[in-house]
Amino acid sequence: MTTFDTTYTAYSSEGQLACNNATSDDKCVLHCDEPEGKNAFEYSFDCGDAGECQFNCEESKCFENGILTASNSNNLNVSSSGTECLKAATIYLPNYGNATFSMSEQKSFKEMTIVSGTNSTIFRNKCWFPI
Repeated sequence: MTTFDTTYTAYSSEGQLACNNATSDDKCVLHCDEPEGKNAFEYSFDCGDAGECQFNCEESKCFENGILTASNSNNLNVSSSGTECLKAATIYLPNYGNATFSMSEQKSFKEMTIVSGTNSTIFRNKCWFPI
C-alpha cells in the first residue's frame, strides 16, 4: 500500500490539493496545520480514488470554509484537535463507504456541512464536546 502524505501549505498558489494518482489500494493523508488567520483563501482537498482518506486538522480555524471531497474513497477519517478547525467546512462523504469523525477541542465542527454519499455510513467517534 502506498501512502500519499500531503501537507497543506496555507500560501500554496493553487489553493487546491489532491491525491490524483491514488488508487483504491492507497491511503491519502492531509495535515492542516497552519495557525489561525494564515489561510488567505478558501481551499479544497480531494482524496481522489484512494481507498482510505485521512484528514487531520491540527490548528484553530485551519480548514475554515474549506471543501473536503472523499466521494470516491472507501473510508474517510476526520480528526480535529484545533478549536473551530473545520468551521463552516463542507465534507463530501464516500459514495459507498464509511466516515469517522473525532475531535478533542470544542466547536471543532462548528457550522460544518456534511454531504452524504450514495450509501454512506457515519460514525461519531471520540467526540468529547458537543458538535
